[in-house]
Amino acid sequence: MQELARINLVRIRELLHAQQVRDKQLALLWSEASAKPVILRHSPARTVLRVAAEDSSALSQDWVLKLYHPHRSYEILRRLISKAPALRELEAALRCGYEDSIAEQAHQQLGLFARPWIEDEGFEPDARSWGSEIAALHLRGWSDKDVSPDDFVWTKDGKALPLDFGSARFRLNQASPRIIQWRDLVRLLAAFPPSRRGQWLEDFVDSHEQIIQSEAPPIPWQRFWAAWPARFSHQKLDAAAARHRCRRMWRRSSRALRECSDFRVLEDGILRRGFEPPHGKLTILAKSTVAISVECGGIWQIQMHSMRDASCAHRHLHLLELFGLPAVKSLGYRGDVLWLDGSPLSLANHEQQAAIDKTIGLVNSEGYYLPDTTGFAIDADGQAIVAIPPEMEMYSA
Repeated sequence: MQELARINLVRIRELLHAQQVRDKQLALLWSEASAKPVILRHSPARTVLRVAAEDSSALSQDWVLKLYHPHRSYEILRRLISKAPALRELEAALRCGYEDSIAEQAHQQLGLFARPWIEDEGFEPDARSWGSEIAALHLRGWSDKDVSPDDFVWTKDGKALPLDFGSARFRLNQASPRIIQWRDLVRLLAAFPPSRRGQWLEDFVDSHEQIIQSEAPPIPWQRFWAAWPARFSHQKLDAAAARHRCRRMWRRSSRALRECSDFRVLEDGILRRGFEPPHGKLTILAKSTVAISVECGGIWQIQMHSMRDASCAHRHLHLLELFGLPAVKSLGYRGDVLWLDGSPLSLANHEQQAAIDKTIGLVNSEGYYLPDTTGFAIDADGQAIVAIPPEMEMYSA
């Protein structure tokens, strides 16, 4: 993660050396941020920094500085066709009431967006608060195809303030169409685990629909599509959210197979950043027709049938990690050898079948199931976790 952040900052400095920022406020923010960078989020195409006023006599408040630096060729081409993301985010932020926001496209491959820092006031929203606040935003024309609970802060009086406008849109003087509202609710519900989604679903949807039905302006018959459906079904929303959660997590798990903040790509495999394969004495843990598991200083080394099997097992374990399900962390693979963080774990046996069944139930609740060849380990609390997945396959329910 630190390596990717360093690479991003070096690249941004190179781009700004070739083309200076024209806006004085943005130039000041970048100058303060680059001197003492505090990174909130980063990816190969985007870096988000916090600029603290206490570290600068020239600033009266904290700021968030977001820098877009696309590196893939198709992303650069897309910037030529559509509005740059920094300018698009500025437009949405201004419509949402963040009047001090500023942005500039300093370079074809670099855009800057900044807004004042907003402190979360500690309000704990319940299902009805979420539903009513999202409905209020929908009535104002807001929508976000990549909405997440982490994209909001809450005031003391229970108002939700959007923070991330990268994918947000605002329609002028009209509510968001119903089909867009459906999409937003599905994607927001998909961010919650099944247990919480089941507890919240009815109150969340009912509070949203109550406000929409009572305050939404009438829709002309020529635009009947904007009013469909008349009322959202709890069951259909729940099923759609579960499907979207499965698809989204599967797409996110592909990061385990490419260069990113957590993994680095080698010629013959992929390793988690900061991990180097051990070279100490190996102790055999288990043997089967598909794998031999050995231990070296708390690291489990598994000999798979092929590099493809190792790659699949590595990605599936990372998928379970993204879901927050009990699974051993994969440290990467080289060739047909897979490494897992097995400390302090022990292999499960038939006497611990009840714990194994509980873990299988958790995986099933997310819409996946594990084959009979899956191996399990037991942690210090007696919980079964997915550990050795030779020839592991996971199918969406």
